[in-house]
Amino acid sequence: MTPTEQLERLPLGRRQHALVGILSSAVVLDGLDVKILAYAAPLILAEWHIDKASFGPVMAAAVIGMTIGTPIGGWAGDRLGRRAVILASLLLFGLATIGAGMAHDPFSMGLLRFISGLGFGAVTPNAYALAAEWLPVKTRMRTTALLTIGFPVGGMLGALLMLALLPLAGWRECFYVAGAFTLVNFLVASRWMPESVQFLQARGRTQAAALAWRRTMGSDLPSSSAMAADAHAPASAEDSAGSIFSAMFIRTSLATAACYFSIQFISYAVASWGPVIFTSAGLPISDALLGSISFNVFAIVLTFAVIPVARRFGSRLTMLASCVLILGAIAIMAYCLLRGISGGSLAGRGALILSFGLVGGLCGVVFQLLNAIATNAYPSRLRATGVGFAATGGRAGAIVAILAGGVLLTWGGDNPSMLLLLLGALAVSIMPGALMIDRHLESTLRPPLADGERALRRAS
Repeated sequence: MTPTEQLERLPLGRRQHALVGILSSAVVLDGLDVKILAYAAPLILAEWHIDKASFGPVMAAAVIGMTIGTPIGGWAGDRLGRRAVILASLLLFGLATIGAGMAHDPFSMGLLRFISGLGFGAVTPNAYALAAEWLPVKTRMRTTALLTIGFPVGGMLGALLMLALLPLAGWRECFYVAGAFTLVNFLVASRWMPESVQFLQARGRTQAAALAWRRTMGSDLPSSSAMAADAHAPASAEDSAGSIFSAMFIRTSLATAACYFSIQFISYAVASWGPVIFTSAGLPISDALLGSISFNVFAIVLTFAVIPVARRFGSRLTMLASCVLILGAIAIMAYCLLRGISGGSLAGRGALILSFGLVGGLCGVVFQLLNAIATNAYPSRLRATGVGFAATGGRAGAIVAILAGGVLLTWGGDNPSMLLLLLGALAVSIMPGALMIDRHLESTLRPPLADGERALRRAS
């Protein structure tokens, strides 16, 4: 019996639960660290006497670093190990976040935020890959859901941290505390986070693999004869594929990256520019904050709610339906804003806040499905690279959304119609991408396809 087969039969142990907690905490800290600068920005602008335009590159520095760090981290994880890359990344962005609290000008702050972003980006693909390789397939969607909600949860915790510390200290102390939390997570991960057994076995480190398995699962690895037989079994087409761009994976690799770009563009545009859209429509800042809270709460709730739906109907149909619903939510948003609701219509303001929440929640659904698809699409030796490449598309979408959102709102004279039209077009663009992906999670309404039938469908 192979380690993968044993994982499917054994109950989840204490160490596996601890691993999920460590990885989820890393993603939560990622979200907290990224958002904390946005919350501190008004105080920094006032202290340094600079304008918003001069601070824009500083705000984008972390996302740019994430865009570079994600594919590099995925590539390194498949070669150096998931554990090593995650630990190095936690240490890097923990120290850089503390350093950001000591910055005294936009250049030093931007440089430190870029370094932090490199660490943020490298964590993501390796966290998903390591979780997938220590957990049975039946729990992977729940695990990817936990990792997916980490970012919005971190954003909400960042707001609470600022509210708690600002009356007692200043914005610099908020960075110190966030960095310290990250370093604590690094120390815990150093002690409790195992390396992937599949990675160790692929590198011929059988003793290290046996030790990691014994510490995590409390039992011995399969006998050497069984492992040897498994190692000398004929390689499947997936195992013999040379890269994520081989014929076996190229459709899924390109389509998931494109879908990530579109869904992250929509999500970041609404989350980043939502408060500006609210206030430009004549609504109070309290409504803008309610819209942001609604966005994050719906993202957390629907990310988990979609799990049984995706299992029953499959990821393709669920993704297509979610895109249609995103279009509907954007249409409601446009109707409320373009009709003018500054007069105080309670129903109109409530509908606008609800539409923001629905966009956040449905973007979370699509993001969760893409994470699950990318995590399950590749064999162990390509998994972190594949997840990293797909997530890089999302990072690029986030950068473009931050930059393009301001430009489109400026061109429209604070009229959001141009931005909303683009968001609707991007929601539509996800649909052909969902159809192009050929490694979807299958529906339980029909029996799994035989290998030959699946190959024929992918070839067509």
